[in-house]
Amino acid sequence: MSDRLDDPVGVMAHAGRYAGGTALIVLGGPSAKYWQDIYDALRPDVLLGVNGVNSIIPMLDYWLCIENMLRTARRANHDLRAKEFMEMLQRTGANVRLVNRKNMPLMRNRNDVIAVQRRGPFEADQVPADFSFREYGPGLIKGALMKDRKAIGNLKLPVGTVGLQAIHMAGILGCAHVHTIGFDLCFKEGNHHAFKYPQYEPNNYFLPANFTNYEGLVTMRFWVESAEYLLAIKPMMDKVGLEWTDHSDGLLALMRSQVEQ
Repeated sequence: MSDRLDDPVGVMAHAGRYAGGTALIVLGGPSAKYWQDIYDALRPDVLLGVNGVNSIIPMLDYWLCIENMLRTARRANHDLRAKEFMEMLQRTGANVRLVNRKNMPLMRNRNDVIAVQRRGPFEADQVPADFSFREYGPGLIKGALMKDRKAIGNLKLPVGTVGLQAIHMAGILGCAHVHTIGFDLCFKEGNHHAFKYPQYEPNNYFLPANFTNYEGLVTMRFWVESAEYLLAIKPMMDKVGLEWTDHSDGLLALMRSQVEQ
């Protein structure tokens, strides 16, 4: 019997379900407020959302919360911010919910929930040869560990955000085209999210030095390193015929334009 605590069989039961199709992934950045416009223009075969997106799109096809929420759960009784995160974790409505395996004891309703884990961390040029954006394997890909220690202290934080795992899931589903919105990786006009949600602030994870400015965009060092990683690993998506287009017009677009110059 396997000693794995996640459910690779459950994940791969969905493999190829949308072969050759189009996926729209909605993330939490300010541009997510335009998700319906992108949806109407694309008419995607499958709709994925992450974290607090389930507050504005209840009936997602797939919803992902890949962060370990155990510490947050312990604080929820006395911390309003933590309580709001836990309310996000418990929302139902999506056809399939993919959650970090460590969160399973926290789930009040486990119907249509699949436990997943992350594989990594990997530097973009050191991803194992057996990894594919079409396979779950030992887990959804985890980005490299953040390098800027002044921004996060001794915390071991993988970059790429949950958006990286959502793209991996779209690849497992067999999609040929994946579009993202709400992947701003910056604060537009002071907005942190497209919906009511706890704002980013200095804490045990993100030190004051994490908050920065990049070429005129108000952002975080975590997001800068995440964008660098996502753009560096994009050729691995291209290799398996997974075409990624971002509509967020934020940090990713700016950094891509710099690379292309």
